[in-house]
Amino acid sequence: MRVVSDANHSAPRALPLWWVLLTLLLMACSQPDGADSAPESAVSRAVPVRTVRVTQEDLEVTVGAIGSLTAAEEITIRPEIAGVVDAIHFREGKPVARDARLFSLESDKIRQSLAARRAALKAAEAETVNTRTILRRRRLLLAQKVIPRETFDEAQTAYKTTAAHQERLEAEIRRIQAQLDDTMIRSPIDGMATALGVEVGDFVESGQALVTIVQSDVLEIDFTVPERYANQVAEGQAVTVRTAAAEGRTFAGRDRDGKHFGSKIYPEAVRWCRPKCPMTKSMACWTIWPVSGKPKSPTGT
Repeated sequence: MRVVSDANHSAPRALPLWWVLLTLLLMACSQPDGADSAPESAVSRAVPVRTVRVTQEDLEVTVGAIGSLTAAEEITIRPEIAGVVDAIHFREGKPVARDARLFSLESDKIRQSLAARRAALKAAEAETVNTRTILRRRRLLLAQKVIPRETFDEAQTAYKTTAAHQERLEAEIRRIQAQLDDTMIRSPIDGMATALGVEVGDFVESGQALVTIVQSDVLEIDFTVPERYANQVAEGQAVTVRTAAAEGRTFAGRDRDGKHFGSKIYPEAVRWCRPKCPMTKSMACWTIWPVSGKPKSPTGT
C-alpha cells in the first residue's frame, strides 16, 4: 500500500524571530499606566507633619479654692466727745487720706470757754509775778530782822496760792484745747470711707460709730486648703486671685506667713495672702495657687 503524506498534517514550524519581537513590543505598549504611577500617587496622598524635639520638664500642679476678700485693716471712727455734727468733709465710697478731715463738731461753746480761761490765766500770771516780788522783799527784811516771821509766812503763802491757781488754769486750758481738737475728727489711715451713719446736724454721743475706714489697697484672702496639700503651703508662695466684681481681671499676691495646721488639729488648712487690687471688703473670689510635685500626706503632731 502506498502512503501519501498530507502537507496540512505536518509538524508545526517555528515562528519567525521578527514576529516574536513585534508581539513583545505590542504587549509593552498596551501595559496600563497605573503600574508606573502608583508610587507617585502614594507620594501625593501623604500628609505633611511637623516634628519637635522632646524635652523633659516638671508639670506645675495648681489647686483652686473659693475664698473671701477682707480688708487688711478696718477702723470704725468714733468721737471722743459728744456734740452736734457741723460738717462732713468726705463722700461715702470715696478714698480718704491719712490725717484727712472727716467730721467737724460744733465748737463755739468750747472756744468761748477756752478764751475765758486764757484771760483768767493772764490775770493769774500777773498776780503770781506780784506775789513773787513781795516774797523776795520780805525775805530780805526777815534776814535784817525788820519784820516778824509771821509776815514773811503770809507772803510765802500768798505766792504759793497764786502759783497753784496759775497751774490749775494752765491745766484747764490744756483740757479745753484737747476738747477743741476732738471736735475735728480725722482719718487715722489711708482707705475707703464706708458705712456713713450720721448726717450734718445730728447729735452724736461719745463713742458712737460715725463711719468705717477700710484699707482697701491691700486685702487679705481667707480660704481653705485641701488637707492633702496642707504641708505644701509656704511663705511667699505666689497666688492668683479672680473675682467677678473686678470684671474678670486677675490679681497676683503672695502668701504672707504660710500659716497652716496639721490634719490632726484641723481637717483643712487656712491660709492668707495680700494682693494689691482695687477691690472692696467682704467679696467672694476664686483663688489659684501652684503646688510643686505630687501632693503629700500631711503630717500633724
